[in-house]
Amino acid sequence: MQQNLGLLEKLLKENKITKATFENLSRRIRNEVFFGSDANSGVACAAKMNMIIAGDGHTNIQCEDSLSSAKNWTIATPDCDLILTNPPFGTSESDSLSVEEISNFPVRSLKGQHLFLQKMVLCTKRGGEICTVIDEGVLNTDTAAELRNWLLRKCKVKAVIRLPEETFKPNKINVRSSLLYLERWEQDDDDLEANYQIHFCDLHSLGYEGSGDIIRSFDFPRLLNEVESKWFKPSTSGMRKGDYWQVFQESVQVVIKDLSNRLDLKYWRPDVRARIDKLASDGAKPIKELNKIVTERGDSPAAESYVDEQDGYALVVKAGSNISKFGKLIEAGDYIEKNLYDEFVEKAKEGKGNGNVVMKGDVLLSSTGDGTMGKCCVYKSDKPAVADGHVTIIRVNPEEINPEYLCDYLRCGFGAVQIDRFYTGSTGMIELTPKDVARIVVDPLSGIPQQRRASAKLRKQELTFVQATSDAEKRLEIARSSFRA
Repeated sequence: MQQNLGLLEKLLKENKITKATFENLSRRIRNEVFFGSDANSGVACAAKMNMIIAGDGHTNIQCEDSLSSAKNWTIATPDCDLILTNPPFGTSESDSLSVEEISNFPVRSLKGQHLFLQKMVLCTKRGGEICTVIDEGVLNTDTAAELRNWLLRKCKVKAVIRLPEETFKPNKINVRSSLLYLERWEQDDDDLEANYQIHFCDLHSLGYEGSGDIIRSFDFPRLLNEVESKWFKPSTSGMRKGDYWQVFQESVQVVIKDLSNRLDLKYWRPDVRARIDKLASDGAKPIKELNKIVTERGDSPAAESYVDEQDGYALVVKAGSNISKFGKLIEAGDYIEKNLYDEFVEKAKEGKGNGNVVMKGDVLLSSTGDGTMGKCCVYKSDKPAVADGHVTIIRVNPEEINPEYLCDYLRCGFGAVQIDRFYTGSTGMIELTPKDVARIVVDPLSGIPQQRRASAKLRKQELTFVQATSDAEKRLEIARSSFRA
């Protein structure tokens, strides 16, 4: 608002508008242009005071429920030229909205972000714009696929800007998020025939640490200038870069042809996709073709069925506690009794999935959770075992692909890069679905001998690191004990 009023003052000084025009336009800017809503009365009051301080003597900031009773922006009267918002993450509206109110949204959902995004679109004028912070789960999960398809029909997706990880950490919010920049179509693209470029922008920093401390050397004016002058210019190059950002473009038709209509930046990175395509063209196979069983996760036994090792028969392999980050199986933990294990074996015989049963030589991939995602090991124990619901089971022909190499490829090779591309969600509950595990293309190198050598070299260095770390920790504790004594 201050920028607009400053422009009017400049025009008045230059005698390009009259005093009366200046006063009329100033009044209209203050009274008719800026509107805001928030369900939290404290937030609404603070925003109202900020507007009054900025010169808005007749503020349109209201305390109201934006999804139900909002008068500032309604679906019945789509009159917004520009919507800027940061809707709440992870909320459910099952208790706050009536069945009739929910029926106003074309894509049925009880998730707050899904409803907010629809309301933004439905309240915006044809040709108007929307810029909103969004939880990345909305951009990539299967549960939001219908919403993304609806969005592509209603709006031109001008840009997806991935925000730095520390963006909301000063506010104790640890959710990976993006900015979604949209333009409402003049006519809905019901047949998804529009052809344009979506700009995917990876913003590395906003000039502060996760603690909130300012990075003194950060040149914010230069960043703003580069956003304006370089980000959205048409380009045929794969990736454009600055000190704080990377930008690439992708055709909306490519996004539409991808059945999930994903809009998260990491999924469309051109360098990763080019390498996957090169592997495939060279004859590399995806896990779907390498896995001798259906690629799926285990099914966690009921917690009350867990027993200690001395009372149990089969180990329950858990993603968090039984697979180390160095590719080793940790056999300690929960077990189940033989009768329950036999039930899982029978399910496998009947063709009801893998029955959870783990065989010697199976590759076990942790497939959920920030911090556990991507951990992998080969099951080498003679103990019977089952996998829990967070572990994907991969059973390969060792004469076609070495299991230990596949494990290492998935946990720290190019397989790990593909896992980062495919996983969905944005909080601690990120997930790699079995269908996406099946899509991972495996580089076979020149064959089994080279695969074995590559893994042996990696694991030798990892063992050296683990031993050196352990020795250093022991020496440090000795030194501290000596100092205390």
